[in-house]
Amino acid sequence: DLLDVAQVVTKRAEIDVKRVAIFGASYGGYAALMGGVQSPDFYKAVISLVGVTDLPLMYSRGDIEDTTYGIKFLERSLGREDLEALSPVNNADKIKVPVMLIHGAKDERVPIVHAARMRAALKKAGNEPEWYVEQREGHGFYAPENNEAMYTKVLAFLDKPVKNAGAKYRLCELSAAVCGASRCVRRIGSLPAHALAQTWPRPVVF
Repeated sequence: DLLDVAQVVTKRAEIDVKRVAIFGASYGGYAALMGGVQSPDFYKAVISLVGVTDLPLMYSRGDIEDTTYGIKFLERSLGREDLEALSPVNNADKIKVPVMLIHGAKDERVPIVHAARMRAALKKAGNEPEWYVEQREGHGFYAPENNEAMYTKVLAFLDKPVKNAGAKYRLCELSAAVCGASRCVRRIGSLPAHALAQTWPRPVVF
């Protein structure tokens, strides 16, 4: 469904389909990585922020599995079957574009071992990722200065695979771009990292 949405947006807006990257956090990080796995010819770069990369690991590491409710949630949302096959860490060789892995060292929801295992798998596949760890953050980046530092890294990472010579970034809140809502934060131009740090949800970069 994310691919469908991205294709709709690229048809409705003045967006170069050859310059679409996917960026997500937590489950969105999982979705971004699997987007790179399942649609290797569409996305030009993949960014995962505190993303889930190893589904079986959710049952043994992190704070969700600490409670009965948490286990029941995992069983409802993930199940128990085919988790290895559906994990980005076991499909790293299918990702053919640059990848950036971002994580908070204090993450208890999706421990940093997820990112570390994905990093190792990508290295083994010959696609060493950009790696950025913030020691003071957990499951998400909250301090404005940490967000600014992160987006500075993100924009630098995107320069090669996404940004063409003389072109400008288009940043938008994907859901608003699809529905045309007036609250859309879409802007044209090269936004500085400190401005990006104030946007929510995470911007999609075309």
